[in-house]
Amino acid sequence: MSGQTDSILLKSDNIKGVVTAAEDLLILGKVEGVIAHDQILTIHAQGAVKADIKAREIFIEGTVDGNVYATSRVRIEDCGSVNGDVLAPRIAVAEGSSLKGFIEMESDATLIEDRFRERTGCGTVTDSTPGDPTTDSAVALVSEAASTINSGESDAAQAAEQRQSDAETDAQARDIENH
Repeated sequence: MSGQTDSILLKSDNIKGVVTAAEDLLILGKVEGVIAHDQILTIHAQGAVKADIKAREIFIEGTVDGNVYATSRVRIEDCGSVNGDVLAPRIAVAEGSSLKGFIEMESDATLIEDRFRERTGCGTVTDSTPGDPTTDSAVALVSEAASTINSGESDAAQAAEQRQSDAETDAQARDIENH
C-alpha cells in the first residue's frame, strides 16, 4: 500500500447489506448490515455503522452499533462510540470515548474469524466467490465509492495514513522481537 486509504465510502454514501473490500477502507458515510473486511477499517467521526464488523485493524472515530471483531487490534478514539461487544487481541479505548458492551481479548485470529462467521454467516473477503451477487455488489459499491477526497475530508485520510504507518512500525517491531 502507498500509505493512503484505498477505498472510501463518502458522507453521501448510505449502504445497506454486506460490505467487503480487499484494501484499506475509510467510512465517512452510513453502513447498515455487515462489514467483512481483511485489512484496516476506519470509521471516521462522520461515519455511522449499524453492523457487525470484522477487519484486521479497526479504528473507530464515529459511531458503531454492533459487535466489533478484529484479528489484530481495535482502537476506539476519544470521539468514537461503540454499542456492542469487542473481540480482539489488542484493544485501546481512549478517554472520552463510549463503549457499551463486553470486551474479550483473544489472540487466536482463527477463533475471532469463526466467532464472526457464526454470528453473521459471512466469511472473509478471500472467501467471496466471483459471480456471487452478494459479494460482487458490495465490492462494486466500495470500488465505486473510492474517489478523490474532498479537501474537507483530507484530514481523515491523513489520520488513516498515519495509522497505517503506525501499524507497519508495530509489525516491524514484532518481527524484530520474534527473531
